[in-house]
Order: sequence, then C-alpha cells, then structure tokens
Amino acid sequence: MHTDINPMYTLVPLRFTEVCRLAVLTYWGDDGALLPDPLAEKGRPGLWERSPPGRRPGLPPTRRPSPSSAPSPATASSPPPQAVDAGHCAPPRPQCDIISAVSNELRLVVFFLELPEPLPIVSGTTISMVTDEHLPELEGLPVRVVPGGAALPDASGNVFVSFRFWQVDASHLTPPPYLEATFEAVRRILPPHLHAREGTGRRGPQFASYRTVVQAVTPFRWGPDKDKSQDELTAAFDRCESKLAELVDAYRSFKRSPMQPLRRELLPPAVPFVTRDILREDGWDDHISYFLLHLSVPVGEKLLDLAQTQKVLLTQSLRIRGSPFVIYSLRSIEASSALSRYGNAADSVIRAQMSFEVLMDGLLACMLWEEGADPIDAAQRFFVEGLTKRVRTHYAPRLGGNWSTEGEGPMAQWSENVHRLRGRVVHANYVPSRAEARRALDAMEVVDSFVRERLVARRAKYKRTTLMLLGRPGLEKRGAWSGQIRRFAETRAGSEPDWLASFSEWRNRLNGAR
Repeated sequence: MHTDINPMYTLVPLRFTEVCRLAVLTYWGDDGALLPDPLAEKGRPGLWERSPPGRRPGLPPTRRPSPSSAPSPATASSPPPQAVDAGHCAPPRPQCDIISAVSNELRLVVFFLELPEPLPIVSGTTISMVTDEHLPELEGLPVRVVPGGAALPDASGNVFVSFRFWQVDASHLTPPPYLEATFEAVRRILPPHLHAREGTGRRGPQFASYRTVVQAVTPFRWGPDKDKSQDELTAAFDRCESKLAELVDAYRSFKRSPMQPLRRELLPPAVPFVTRDILREDGWDDHISYFLLHLSVPVGEKLLDLAQTQKVLLTQSLRIRGSPFVIYSLRSIEASSALSRYGNAADSVIRAQMSFEVLMDGLLACMLWEEGADPIDAAQRFFVEGLTKRVRTHYAPRLGGNWSTEGEGPMAQWSENVHRLRGRVVHANYVPSRAEARRALDAMEVVDSFVRERLVARRAKYKRTTLMLLGRPGLEKRGAWSGQIRRFAETRAGSEPDWLASFSEWRNRLNGAR
C-alpha cells in the first residue's frame, strides 16, 4: 500500500526560500489555508488518501539490493551524485548504482505528529535543518527540500531533519467534552425542574478551529538486525522530537506564548510512521506502522473501599497538622510525574532536589524535637550551615550508617545525580536528558530506603520520629513491629500530647529563628 504524502509541492507557488546558518525555510500555502481545502480544489489526492496497492504507474518495481550485490559508494569515476530530497517530494530518478550504495542501509522515516496545541505556521511550510550527527553514506549527496531548490547548509554527510506543517480543519471534529460528566451527575442529584434546561446560557470555551500535524522526516539505518534497526528508529524519533521541541520553544519565546513545551508524553501514545528508500520515490513500505511513545494515559483506578477512604482522610489530617513526611511524599510524586506524565526532565530534577530537602530538614527537625532541643538554639547551631554540610555532619552521629557525599553510598548518589545536576539546571541553563532525570529519581529511591533503614535501626532512640515516618505498616514490612517500639505504640503513645501539634509549634519557632 502506498501513501501519497507530498502532493502539495505541485499545487501552490513557492513564496520564498530563506537559507540561514541553521535551517532552510520553504514557505508554501495560500494565506494559511487549512487542509483539505487546497487539495480538494485541485482534485488531487490528499495527505491521508491512499493510492492503490502496488507500484505507481510508469515506475519500475522497487528492488532492494542484497549486501553482496551492492557496489561501493560513489567515487570520482562514478556518475555525479543525485540530490536527496527531504522526504516530502519526489526527486528525479537517481542512478541505479547510487541507489545500491545508499538505500541498502539508509532509509527515510516519516513520522506524523499531531501536536497537543496548534502551532500557527502556514499549512505546507517546510522547515529543514542539519544536525551534528554524521553519516558517511550521505557524503557528496546534497540535500534539497524541493528539486532544484536551495540545498541545506553544510548538509553533505550530516543527518538532516525536515518538518512540514499541516493545519487540519478541526471545525467538524469533536472537541473535548465540556461539563458532560458534570451534568450527568447533576441529573442524578437535583429535581428535574432544575436541570431540564441546564444548557441554557451555558457556553463552553472556544477551541481552536484547526489542529497541527507535523510531517517529520529524517534518515535512519535499516538492516537485517531487528533490534539494531529498532534502536536506529528510536534514535531517529528522538532526533525529530528534539529539533521540533526547539522550534516550539522558539515560537513560545518569540510570541511569549503560554503554550506548553513539546514533550513526547504530551503527544498521542502511538504515532503513525512510514519509511521509504532514501533516493527512490516508489520505495515506500507496504503499510503504515505505529511507533509507541509512552503509556502516559490517565486511567481510572479501582474505586477505594471504606478502609482506604479512611486512610485518605487520615493522610489529609496529617498534612493539615504539619507532618513533614506527607509533604515529602507529595514532592516525590511530583518529581516522578514531571517526567513520566509530562516529560519535563528539568522540572523532575528540580523537584527531586526539593523532595530531598523536605525529607532531610523534616528528619533532622523531628529528631531534634524528640531530643528536646531548644528550637532557637537548634536554628543557630544546625540550620545556618549549607545542606551538604548538614548531611555530612549531623545525621551519622544520630542514625549511624554512611552519610558521606563522596564514594558510592546513598548520599554520594544524591550528590552526584541530584544535587549537582540540579545546580547545572538552575544556574547553567543545562537541559538534562530523560536518562539523567531517571537517575535522579533512582537516587532518591535509594536515599528514601536508606533513611528508613537507619530509622528502623535506631527506632528505640527515635520512637516518635520512626512512627511518624514509617508507622506500623512500614515497620511490619521490615519485620520491626516488635519489642520496645510496639509496646510504646500500643501502651504509651496514645496518652502523650498530640505529637504533630507539639512538633508544628516547635518547628514554627525554629523557622522563625532561621
């Protein structure tokens, strides 16, 4: 099955092509006309229409040469190299030996990405750019957006990425539901005469009249090794995503737009793609495939039972009364979801560091409160130092264990993967990768486990702090719900003044003196 993805290049006049150091901009379209109107007026196949199965009329069938028959890359005695089109249009038919040399390993992949928010670039506009990646197979092959058009600057041998923007008319598409579930509940709750005309005077938000689909094209290596080819395909998508995110950021900065940064987690969970021979117009796949991006889709969980609902209310009470460990739990969740749900690696790293500070400050404050320290004196003795020095100095004497920020221990992992990385993000405008953000979250899991283990080891000394952080479930999980701490919890703890009220008052005085 062949998918015709490039008819617009023959339908509307070229406005201008501007070559700059970073990219080539080819501006097409008729004053921003939306699809499918320009195509329908010309009586030509649209972007999503399919041609009949099989090869195109007048073109020879595709032949993928075997590695053994592929001649060596073009040399000085070979015919002049043909231009590689950026995947949006059909080049003149190339020489067969060049096809054998290049297309045996390289193909173009075309991803179709529906953006979460419209990007107001005129429909049909193409923006192409080169990257720092190098492919020897592309050396000597100029890359042109259109036949006879301007070549990409410094593209020979470098990997290119090309985007074509399609503005699809969304006026006939179903907008996100607005208050539908709300009024379904209203009909169950209120008398009929109150909701019989619930729609009167109710206006929903004005949704965008168009949606943006980006046709993203880049080369990738294809071979008999399925796993390696999959890795190459993933790298190709990463390349397209990175450059498209830069373009969206440029628009956001230029227009001072509140538009969200582009992250894959905000794209559809799976996106369609197709590949073709890099030099042959008729070398398309037999079908469209789908590339799985993420599983970040809101899913309704199983409804809570009565006991679980009561625990939710207890957690709410603990937060209202000032438990530092509930706040720590929320900051940890925010750090994780910043990456998994929204794809924001920088925000994830920053929030991971925030969760560490909430945990460490809350833990030290709880222990000092339980020791009976004066809050004013504690503020001046323990909290005038920087966080890293406090970590190295004041926890090991109380809880034991390895609190060094050097080496490979839990605090060393935090220092390397969270603390220093957060400093680079905040102060050096560094953009961390997903892998770096994941390592930061992993380091925080190590810290969390370490802190709980150390408290369990010193539970006889810090009974109240241990119970406030771990509670009975955490102690039972570690086989430590026994001996002194169990007798204390079951016989004495209930008769003591409210711990959280006492701790909150103590900490307010501490914070006032810091």
